[in-house]
Amino acid sequence: MNNHPIATIVAAALAATASAQGNHALLFTTSGTEQTRSGSAGTYLSNVDHYSIDTVTPVAALTHSAEKFLSNWSYQTLAGDSNGPDGVVTEHPIMGGVDAVLSLPYEWNDATHTAGPRTAPVTPNDTYISPVADVGTNVSGGNGLRKSDCGRFVRNAAGNGQVEYFITAEQIIASLGLHDPATGLALTPQDFNLDAIAVSANLDIFLSFDEDLAVRLWQGGALHNFVLQDGAIACIPQTAWTPNANGEVGSVVSRHGIIAFDEVSVDLLVAHSNAADNTGVNPTTIGDTEGLAIDIDNGGTFPVYWGNGQAGQLFDLANLLVSGTTLTGAGVISTFGGGTIAVVNGCALAASAPTPTYGRRMGLSWVPPNQTQSCVENLETLAAEPCYFAMATPNPRHDPVTGAFEVHIGTNLHPVAVVLLASIGELPVSQTADPTTMPVIGSLFAANQCFQEYCLRLWPAPFGTSPLPGLIPLSVAMTAAGGGDFGVFTGTAFPTPYSGGVLFQAVALDAAGNLHLSAPGTID
Repeated sequence: MNNHPIATIVAAALAATASAQGNHALLFTTSGTEQTRSGSAGTYLSNVDHYSIDTVTPVAALTHSAEKFLSNWSYQTLAGDSNGPDGVVTEHPIMGGVDAVLSLPYEWNDATHTAGPRTAPVTPNDTYISPVADVGTNVSGGNGLRKSDCGRFVRNAAGNGQVEYFITAEQIIASLGLHDPATGLALTPQDFNLDAIAVSANLDIFLSFDEDLAVRLWQGGALHNFVLQDGAIACIPQTAWTPNANGEVGSVVSRHGIIAFDEVSVDLLVAHSNAADNTGVNPTTIGDTEGLAIDIDNGGTFPVYWGNGQAGQLFDLANLLVSGTTLTGAGVISTFGGGTIAVVNGCALAASAPTPTYGRRMGLSWVPPNQTQSCVENLETLAAEPCYFAMATPNPRHDPVTGAFEVHIGTNLHPVAVVLLASIGELPVSQTADPTTMPVIGSLFAANQCFQEYCLRLWPAPFGTSPLPGLIPLSVAMTAAGGGDFGVFTGTAFPTPYSGGVLFQAVALDAAGNLHLSAPGTID
C-alpha cells in the first residue's frame, strides 16, 4: 500500500528550503456565486462563480480583490457554436462550468527535450481547463473538450475553436489503470470527471477526480488494485510520461501512476492545518478535493514511498496547495509541514479555528453575515500577477440581435483610454488573427498581450465610418476599483440583426503608447 506517514512528511517539509517570496498570484473559481471584494466598480464582472476564471494577488494586509481573468462569455466565443449547427454561440452555461485550471510553470524546449523556467506571462490563451460537462464538437470536430480531458481552445491549421490537450482522458485512463471493478474493463472518457490538476516545474502531474475510482497500478514489481477516492490525490511522475513539442503529454507509461495521498492522508492534512471553514470549525476532512496547485511560496517537497514501506521506490514530490468541499469560506491548505494553512505573499488563505474563514483572503466580499459560503473549486498558482483584460455582459442573448445591450470591461492595465470595437460575428466560430500582422497599426501592439488574438471582422456598408475601416469604435469611460479599472458601455440598438451575432473586443492604450486587446465576447 501507499505509505507516507504524516511524521515523515513533516520532517521532509521542515528540512526543505522555502522558495523566495514574490508577487505571486492565483487563478481560481468558486463552487457557488460570490462577489469580488472591490465590487468591480459595480460591473457584472464582480460575479465570481465556476463558469469563469478569476485571478487574485494576495497581500498580508488583506486589501486585495479577486477580479475576472476570463469570462464564460469569452469562452463561448472562443468555442463558437459548439453544439450546433443552430446559429447560437452564447448558450449558457457552456461546459457546465470550469472544473480544473492549469497553467504550465515551465517552457518546453523540444530540441533538447528539457523544461526551462517560464519567462512568458500567463494569458487566457495558454491556460488549460477541464470542463464540468463535455463541450459539443460542431466546431472542433474529433473528441472535443470532455469533462475528463484538460485542454484549451486554439487557432491552428484547422481553424478556430480547435482543442489542444495538455492531457487526454485516454492518457489518464492508461496511466492510472482506471477500470470497472466489476468487469475489469477500462473506463471510457464518459465514466469519470477530472476535478483538479497541477503540474510541477519538474514535470510531475497531480490529479484528483469527482468520484471514487478503481485503479490498477504497478507497485513493487506487480500490478495491484486500489481505490482512488474523490478526496485522494494521484500523481503521474515525470518518469511515467513523455512530453510532445509543446511540453504537453505526448504519451504515458501504462499503469505507472502513483497515489500521492489517499483520502485519509488528505483528511489528516486538513486536521493538522487547523484551517477553519466559514463557521469557524476545523472540518478535519477534505470531503472532495476540488483544487490543486503547486505551493511556490513555501516550496519544499514531500516523499512518497511507492512500495512496501520505505523499501519502495521514493518519489520526492513538490508541496501542493489543496482546496476541498469542506473548506468553505474559500479556504486553502498546503501539504507543507504535514498540513498547514496555505500562505501566498505572506497572506494566509484561511483562518485558524475557531476564527471563521470569510473569503476575504481570496479577495472575495466577506462582510458578515454574508461571508463566503463556497469552497475554491479549482486553483492555480502563478509566479507573477497576470495581465487581465476581460469582458462580460448581463444580456448575451437577444435573438434577433436588436435593441439595447451592455458590455462590461475590466483590466489591470491602468489604460490611458479604452475603445470597444464591434463587428459581425461568424458562424460556427469567429476567426482570429495575430494582431501584430494588422495593417498600419500592427506594430503598435504590445509584445506581451493580455489576450493574444485579434477577433474582429468588417461590418458591411454603409456601417463603419471609423479610422479602422469597417469597425465601430465606442469610447468607454473607466473607473478605478480594487487595483483595476472598470467600465460599462450601454448601447441603444444594433443597426440590424445578424445570424452570426455581434462580436465585441476592446482595445486599450497604455501609458507607454502600446495597444492591448481584450478577450472577445458575442451577443446573438
